[in-house]
Amino acid sequence: MRRLLFCLLGSLFFAQVASATDYYWVSSNSNISSNSYSSAVAACDALWVYRSSDYPAYTKSGVTLFNSGSQAYCNMCSSTGSCTANYGNVTRKGSACAEGTTYNSETGACDAAEADPCESTKDQQVTHEYNAGSYDQSVPSAPNDSICDNSCGFSRDTTAGLSNTGVKECNRIFKDGYDKDSLYCVVYYRGTGESCTSGGSSTDSTRKEPITIDPTPTSFKEEKCDSWVTASDGSQTRSCTSQSKYETPGKLNCTNAGTIVCSPGTPSPNYNETNKATTETQTTNTDGSKSNSTTTTTDTTSCKGVTPCTSTSKTEGSSEGTNADGTTGDTSSTCTGDGCDDGDSDEEGDEGDGDSPVVTPIVKPTEQGDFTDAIAEWDEKIEEAKTEIAQGSKKLGDSFSVSLSLSGGSSLSCGDSVTILGESISFCMSKFSSELSIIGLALLFIAALISLFIIFKD
Repeated sequence: MRRLLFCLLGSLFFAQVASATDYYWVSSNSNISSNSYSSAVAACDALWVYRSSDYPAYTKSGVTLFNSGSQAYCNMCSSTGSCTANYGNVTRKGSACAEGTTYNSETGACDAAEADPCESTKDQQVTHEYNAGSYDQSVPSAPNDSICDNSCGFSRDTTAGLSNTGVKECNRIFKDGYDKDSLYCVVYYRGTGESCTSGGSSTDSTRKEPITIDPTPTSFKEEKCDSWVTASDGSQTRSCTSQSKYETPGKLNCTNAGTIVCSPGTPSPNYNETNKATTETQTTNTDGSKSNSTTTTTDTTSCKGVTPCTSTSKTEGSSEGTNADGTTGDTSSTCTGDGCDDGDSDEEGDEGDGDSPVVTPIVKPTEQGDFTDAIAEWDEKIEEAKTEIAQGSKKLGDSFSVSLSLSGGSSLSCGDSVTILGESISFCMSKFSSELSIIGLALLFIAALISLFIIFKD
């Protein structure tokens, strides 16, 4: 009985050992029958050493597995290129590939698993820029739990950032391609060391390198005018466009206690953009009178602090006339649109119904204010005024020099109008034709007296 028990236990032991044997390959050829090989290819290569002399016109050419992969033909090709023959076969032994290897059904080998190319990114910390949504703080957009970068996975680092949420900082970005009303945050992530596919259920974003924000305030101004075009009635028209931008990137002070909340920092973010389109027309009537008309459309966008951007638009029209005798004629101006000042608009407001005004008590502010926004706004206006005054002065000077030219012509010209601080200014010599003619006569009289004095001098 004991012998039987020992035999059963021994059989079980050897069966387990045999079941755990790794795959290997053997050949029935007596020269190598006692050897084992890691793959069918290796076994056939060893067999070819002893069979090649039997097939001098052939060359060995890989293997073909059959019988569910447990056997393989050792292929060879003739000098004509035919590869249908074989010079023997080899057999697979064992039960499975070793742990960490994968069976290759073409070669019969147990190939070692390739290292994950993302293994080197494990625990590597990176930053990612994401759009947290608009400044409506009641519906914040949480950062993704994981992202992909070059097909490698990264998980949000909840050991860093604001309140250990991974969020490093948030700000407004006024650059092209960014929503000026959105909050953009920089978030920390750490590498998982594994590959990923962007768009999966847990990884739904591709990493975006955060933009570098230069804190230096910048300004830009450009003006362009087309050439004057003369119509069949003699009137002249031209179009001009201008664009000005002023930007202070500023900073925000943000907290994250489940919800991202930001307040303006110092300096506060500030952005202003103004685009103008102007059409000017100069007309000389048959009776000698003249008229100059200007239509300007102005679109303005302003973004400050953490409040949404506001946009306004207005269309201004002005007309100046000069009578045939050179005196000033009729003038008029209009303004329509939500960008007009109350005094500029040609729309009349309601007079009210006589009710008593509502008095709102003054509440003491909870935080101390500052003039950061006002200073930035006036700095911007000063820079714009300097540019407009310089350009306007040059333009008026050019017009003045042309008006006083002695190169000929029977009438005094009107120079181009210029706009400074929102006001249109022109220098029209024809308005002073009467006064200038008197001055001319006076100069002639003085010249005549000097001539007589010279002639009749003793």
